[in-house]
Amino acid sequence: YRALARAAETALQDERTRAQLYLDISGAVIVVLDGDNRMTLVNRAGVELIGQEEPALLGLNFVETVLPESDRERIAAAIAMARNTGRSPI
Repeated sequence: YRALARAAETALQDERTRAQLYLDISGAVIVVLDGDNRMTLVNRAGVELIGQEEPALLGLNFVETVLPESDRERIAAAIAMARNTGRSPI
């Protein structure tokens, strides 16, 4: 059982590493948020735009941390709409 669990964990870590590589190669900013708008993943382009390393960003509220105060309400509503309907108003 332990050998099977180790093999599964290794395979999962390999897939995570491969996915992160693809995300980092992309020139697009990719930020993944949880249900409370906390950042759970930020790719290299996002890190460069925001100006902080990913570990420092993870768990922080995207709307409150990254967006200018004047845009927060509008963007938070757009994120909620996209999450609830699958469509973006932007």
